[in-house]
Amino acid sequence: MKTLQRAEQLGLTVQENERRAFIQTPYGFRIELQTHLDAIQSNSGEQILHLRIDTPKMGLEVFLHELINRPVLEVTASQAKRAVLTHVTISSEHVLQLQDPNGIEICTVNPMSNQLKDR
Repeated sequence: MKTLQRAEQLGLTVQENERRAFIQTPYGFRIELQTHLDAIQSNSGEQILHLRIDTPKMGLEVFLHELINRPVLEVTASQAKRAVLTHVTISSEHVLQLQDPNGIEICTVNPMSNQLKDR
């Protein structure tokens, strides 16, 4: 069974078009799924390693496991008044630590270094 089918089985609202699909979660945000590889492929090899999300209710990790049909260890959640992405860790040759205009902490780590052991 595919992710969109599991979403519908879980009673979630799914919106699809020719390039992407959105799944409305019960955690105050939507998940966007790309259907074209050109939208997600990276020539640099950079990838998201970890996301921290605040959500108004607990259970996001279990929900994602059910939706995606595998443990989603790349996402951790904390309970807060509203849903907000708080931290992103990305693999990159250039190590940076900064905060974007929305207050999201962005940290890059070199996959060849020992930094990944600390995350």
